[in-house]
Amino acid sequence: MSRTIRPSVTLLALLLLALPAAAQHVGGRGVRGLVSSASTMVPVQGSATIYTVPQGNHFVLTQTCFSGGGMGLSGQSFGRVVTDFATCTTYVPGVALGPGEILTCDNPNGGDAHCMITGVLTR
Repeated sequence: MSRTIRPSVTLLALLLLALPAAAQHVGGRGVRGLVSSASTMVPVQGSATIYTVPQGNHFVLTQTCFSGGGMGLSGQSFGRVVTDFATCTTYVPGVALGPGEILTCDNPNGGDAHCMITGVLTR
């Protein structure tokens, strides 16, 4: 890539990442529902609730992202969601979580860390 194009591409990528998240409906052949994301800071060697599936709905988890190695995501009835301990893990077609499921991010590390999830809220 040329020296003038690389900074432009980098700037464009940063601008796209800075756009606010907005829920959007999905449909067609795949899962139908509302795309939604949640994020939270997780304290040193602690855990934090990131999402509770509303009653009467299901949540299809499609991606987890963590800023620290060894972090994880658990549901109070589902149990541990398997990740490959990469920065982000994508689940295709997704992990189905039932109504009332409480998702918690765990941080076994020595510093504050960030946890983010994305999925589709269905009825």
